[in-house]
Amino acid sequence: MSEKKIPKLTHTNLFALAQCIAAAPDGVIEKVASTDVPHLRRCIDAGLLESAGKRGTWKLSAAGVEALKARS
Repeated sequence: MSEKKIPKLTHTNLFALAQCIAAAPDGVIEKVASTDVPHLRRCIDAGLLESAGKRGTWKLSAAGVEALKARS
């Protein structure tokens, strides 16, 4: 069985993540623009987002918080 490859995150991926988090009033991402979906999928694959409990909702993981802090 092969291991899943972690994608290399780009500035654009982190920018899309920051914009989505800023637009989420309670820090839970529910709906996103279709142009942001591929960027957020890379963030999910890299472990920056985790499930917020309800299907299709996401919140920052500890790694996501650190990535956005480092970006600033």
